[in-house]
Amino acid sequence: MASIRNSLKALISHSKFNVSQEISCSKLLRSLSVRQYSKGAYEGDGKTHATLLNDDTGGLLINGYSQIGFSLSNGTSVLGPMAIFPNTVLSWNVGEITDIDERSLSLFLKLYPKLDILVLGIPSASKKMYKNHVNSIFRIIRENKIQCEILTPEMACPTFNFLLAEQRFVGAGIIPPLEIIGEGDHDLGMTPLKMGLPAERNV
Repeated sequence: MASIRNSLKALISHSKFNVSQEISCSKLLRSLSVRQYSKGAYEGDGKTHATLLNDDTGGLLINGYSQIGFSLSNGTSVLGPMAIFPNTVLSWNVGEITDIDERSLSLFLKLYPKLDILVLGIPSASKKMYKNHVNSIFRIIRENKIQCEILTPEMACPTFNFLLAEQRFVGAGIIPPLEIIGEGDHDLGMTPLKMGLPAERNV
């Protein structure tokens, strides 16, 4: 780079350049330095690489959900609401949002060491209908000094996966969604057939 600069200076001093020509030389020098820098800035193979969390992350991840349950990365299908941790999944004995109280949350609150964060997945219609109950759930969890996210099931599933991929000690209590928009063709959406469950038959 220094040799290019010296050559251009020598060229300018031995020629009868006017001011505009000197400016054009400095622009040329700048463009050469930018070109030289950008050439060596990336030395990869020119390919795009992606890492699938469900393949590389140690622990249980949520592969899919439907109105009747969930599909996990180890091939397990869970019917109904579930309590999931990095290496364990349990059936969570709640039927709807009004069943979530201090007693049903004790599964998450009494763990030692404490969870870094608790993710609750509650259908959006229930959240809107029972705002005061959602606030009391949030208050119970915060009183136990645990961070909490109360989301829809559709958002709770990928949130749990990402927190687990970040090596957080995360737990989630998720109720299946009341309805799925579309035919289960979005990121984590699944139909009963895709979950390996028997589809309804016409008799």
